[in-house]
Amino acid sequence: MVINHRSTAELLRLLRTLRRQQPEAELVVHHDPTRTPVDSNRVERETGAHVIIAPRQVKWGSFELTAAHWRMLDWASEATDCNWFVLLSGQDYPVQPLYLLEEKLAKTTANAYVDAFPCAAAGPDDRRDFYLRYFYQYFWWLDSEALRKVPAPLRPLATRLRDGVARRVSAREGRLYFYYMVDGMGTITGWRARNAPYSDNFPLWKGSNWITTDRRATEALQRYRADHPAYVAHCRRTLLSDESATQTVLMNDASLEVEIELLHCIKWQPPSAHPLVLTSADYDYMVGSGKPFARKFDSGVDPEILDRLDDMLEQASAGLPTAVTPQGSNYG
Repeated sequence: MVINHRSTAELLRLLRTLRRQQPEAELVVHHDPTRTPVDSNRVERETGAHVIIAPRQVKWGSFELTAAHWRMLDWASEATDCNWFVLLSGQDYPVQPLYLLEEKLAKTTANAYVDAFPCAAAGPDDRRDFYLRYFYQYFWWLDSEALRKVPAPLRPLATRLRDGVARRVSAREGRLYFYYMVDGMGTITGWRARNAPYSDNFPLWKGSNWITTDRRATEALQRYRADHPAYVAHCRRTLLSDESATQTVLMNDASLEVEIELLHCIKWQPPSAHPLVLTSADYDYMVGSGKPFARKFDSGVDPEILDRLDDMLEQASAGLPTAVTPQGSNYG
């Protein structure tokens, strides 16, 4: 399942590689057309993928990323007989022959692979940040992009007024809060929730949004969503719900066996909240990680790394030796 906002050509390259690696796999794409148009008919015709067009902009940090994941899960679990559902982005790529992933999932007793931790176990600074993200209700129509609707001559004044209020209010964790998004993405306004859904019996978890679930875990998530509409409504107005909404449900379900493991190789450089773009210099790191996938890639930054990965995948799938031996699933 691929959440995508990249071009048709970039999406096709990923899907064709996935198709070569697993010819019998079902491929589902959730595309955001507000970022880049996509030729859905061509994608479906050439790769056999099912394309879902996002009904709204899939803005980073908003609930729409969670909604995209759930929307694809709902379609795939209803329309296919697949037993495993792997979430990817359009900037992911396999860095290991996928028959190895298929073998791993066939043997495991786990129902899901989730890289997550209980927020109560985090340090004080992180706990405060998680509290502000997930115990407050934010309103995207009041975020900094709303200023673009203000007439241009008045926009500097509106910006100064907004930032002045934000500076005064954000120093306190009162009913109202202005959350500063990372990487210059602006400010968003929220109010502290009167009744947050988290408790000692249902603690808040946070983790990577790149989750793999089997059918049992998928159906458990769907049942929880159906039985707890207030939880869904609360998550809809939290920040970065894709890092908590699904994780919290799965990790609190005693009927599921959840493996704490990320199936992606990712490189970070704090304080940025976005992963680094991987290049040819990272080839050994990726291929040696033991992970099935890596992210993120940008052909505009390094057009050759995907060619190199394709050559490796073809050789590995044919049983030929490759340059790097995987070093363990916890690397990277």
